[in-house]
Amino acid sequence: AFVTDPATGARAYRTGDLVRRPLRPGDPIEYLGRLDHQIKLMGHRIELGEVEAALRDATGTDHVVAMGWPQGGAAYTHIVAFAETPTLDPGEVNARLADRLPAYMIPKKIIAVERFPLTPNGKIDRKALAGDLTAPARNKEDAR
Repeated sequence: AFVTDPATGARAYRTGDLVRRPLRPGDPIEYLGRLDHQIKLMGHRIELGEVEAALRDATGTDHVVAMGWPQGGAAYTHIVAFAETPTLDPGEVNARLADRLPAYMIPKKIIAVERFPLTPNGKIDRKALAGDLTAPARNKEDAR
């Protein structure tokens, strides 16, 4: 995690934050988000992969995504989850998640999706999922 800055030779720590360098000296660094899927929620650092692992067990499908919400800023108010499954019993899923996760890590909304949108590389398109959440319902069922 420690690297040497090629410009200054100083030792630096890679935090996982995605930032834009200032255009001019003295300008602030612009925070753009995270390089990984870690978020900070209610003072807690959360690895969304841990939430997704619990969701896989609770929903019975390997195709799940968890993301901080709302998108587009540094401050999240809750977690939203998606599961690629034809049916979803939110009460049952929540009960299973409550056995495994602290309350602040349980998604506020769990959405069943017929099929995840994919990027040209075949990975789940998280940006498209976030856009679908704000658009009128099409191929998903709001589970909570």
